[in-house]
Amino acid sequence: MADSLMVGGAKFQKTFLDWSKQSTQLFVSVLVVILVVWISFADKLSLVARWQLSSTVGRLLLLLLLYVFYILGGWELAFVFTLAIAITWASKPLLKPLDVEEGYSEVKESKAGPHKWFVEMVLHENPVAVVEDRVQTEAVQDNSAAATTRTSR
Repeated sequence: MADSLMVGGAKFQKTFLDWSKQSTQLFVSVLVVILVVWISFADKLSLVARWQLSSTVGRLLLLLLLYVFYILGGWELAFVFTLAIAITWASKPLLKPLDVEEGYSEVKESKAGPHKWFVEMVLHENPVAVVEDRVQTEAVQDNSAAATTRTSR
């Protein structure tokens, strides 16, 4: 009954307010999904990114972003963001990482042969090179004097 009494701009204002509430809920839902992915893969961030997010400037920016999330989405979104921040800070490296590339240093790359695998034929793939996925590892060796002395006499 109240909708029939509205004319002109009042109808548009109500429509706009309804749309903005729905789009805010969509924004919050998408943001929660992104934050859950962040929480799931927080330890996969690069060492430099985790170090920067744990620095003073990074913490201040994350605190400001936490406040913005609280204003936009309420305490639930702020809580999920707090979990993401905490897990990221918990996986912070102890020492400042050097500017070295992460990963294996002895990865070999060779030119692809003329014969294709079955999967390559089915998916119509044409590989140019093959990266060797075998890496040689060795057991940890501790030959220090403290490790080789006897504790019982």
